[in-house]
Amino acid sequence: MNEPNRPNQKDRLRFSAVALGVCVNYAIFVASVAILYFSVGTTFRGFDAAALAIGFVCTCLGAYCAGRIGKTRPIQHGLCVAGIIFVISLARFIDYSLAPPNDLSAVHPLWFELIGWMLIITAGYLGGIAAQRALRAHTT
Repeated sequence: MNEPNRPNQKDRLRFSAVALGVCVNYAIFVASVAILYFSVGTTFRGFDAAALAIGFVCTCLGAYCAGRIGKTRPIQHGLCVAGIIFVISLARFIDYSLAPPNDLSAVHPLWFELIGWMLIITAGYLGGIAAQRALRAHTT
């Protein structure tokens, strides 16, 4: 039987694009936070805010990469990247809540995590929109 609701092969989400977007996010994030850590240390008052801002930008970049590489449905690709990053962040929070690490500076309060989670989803959406605009500009 013909399946009218089944998406075209071209319209499907590409897992490889999403996986690459997540890798781009974490590669840039780890490098940036390491530079921040070694230059000012965690005792710097604005370290947490800087880490949030870096995470936001890195998620935007990862979502953008996934949207551009996926070529179709860039916003969905970006949101998938954000969803995976959200799940990883939530798992880290639960892990640290159940078994705190030796370095308690790695543990953030709940309000900080909530802000971070809202920023992750927003960044994924914005990165997807940026990819969509770039794809439209590239095709016209």
